[in-house]
Amino acid sequence: MQMDLQDPLTELYNRRGYDRRLVELHQMFKGDVSSIAMVSIDMDGLKIINDTYGHLEGDIALKAMAEILDKSKGKKGDVARTGGDEYIMCLGTNDKEEIEKIISEVRTQIAAYNEGSQKPYQISASIGNACCRKGMSVIDCMQISDERMYREKRKKKQNSKLRLLKLRKNLQKSMGQMR
Repeated sequence: MQMDLQDPLTELYNRRGYDRRLVELHQMFKGDVSSIAMVSIDMDGLKIINDTYGHLEGDIALKAMAEILDKSKGKKGDVARTGGDEYIMCLGTNDKEEIEKIISEVRTQIAAYNEGSQKPYQISASIGNACCRKGMSVIDCMQISDERMYREKRKKKQNSKLRLLKLRKNLQKSMGQMR
């Protein structure tokens, strides 16, 4: 892989490299991308890791996520770091069961990393996917995948807020009983 197409931290494709790879895929499939799927991945809480433990630790978390994604995709696709804590996978399948199996492997590998890393934080990610359909552009497919990933991210944030409110309520109740 050419250096200008590679993210120096993770050694995955960067945005430029990934865009070039998508053009190659488009040409290879003669414009019919209906046999591929896009998976959007956004790390949860990287800012907290950076702010609490420093950017060096944030870089370790980014590299760990990159390794997990690269390993999980197997020989079925490509993965790139497209932004600070954002990644995209292009999978050479549109079989929903196979896609879910790959996503499940990502989640399993994240859990295994968290269990074995001995880090004071845990990594996690919000994930969305979309199967490209006949007549659809890769960009349209990526947008659907991104929308689904952001929907999961919003749901996680909402659930976190609800857990905090419940915790606060229980704490207030406990404090009232102590008086």
